[in-house]
Amino acid sequence: MTKPALCLFACLTLSVFTGCGVGDPREVIVGAWGLDVTVVEEAGKKLSEPMAVRMHQMKLEAMRGMRLTLAADGTATMSGAQGNQRGAYTVDKVDGDKVTVTITYEGGRPDMTVFQVHSSDRITMVPGDRTVTLPLIRK
Repeated sequence: MTKPALCLFACLTLSVFTGCGVGDPREVIVGAWGLDVTVVEEAGKKLSEPMAVRMHQMKLEAMRGMRLTLAADGTATMSGAQGNQRGAYTVDKVDGDKVTVTITYEGGRPDMTVFQVHSSDRITMVPGDRTVTLPLIRK
């Protein structure tokens, strides 16, 4: 095997065992995350009725302001148009690039959420009781 081919083989093998260089998903989810609104923006370009366009713009602005922060010490903060919610999270399970966590905000009930890590600055979030997938980008 030639030296370049051997290097390529080693890199590919290593990427399989390390998640393509993204790192430990438990560590990747730590940080501040905002909704990736590009899909919603594209959908809004197809609207023509003035009232629908205005409602879409209001929804988009609310979504842009949402932020989820997961700290290394296990605290969680969700902020947005309706204020801030503070609480705690625990990592329940890691399965490849998916991290299952339980988030409990002050005064609320525990909520299971699955995060799928795509890269160090892109994850998706699937809240436990919903069928919607929310794309998040690092802020």
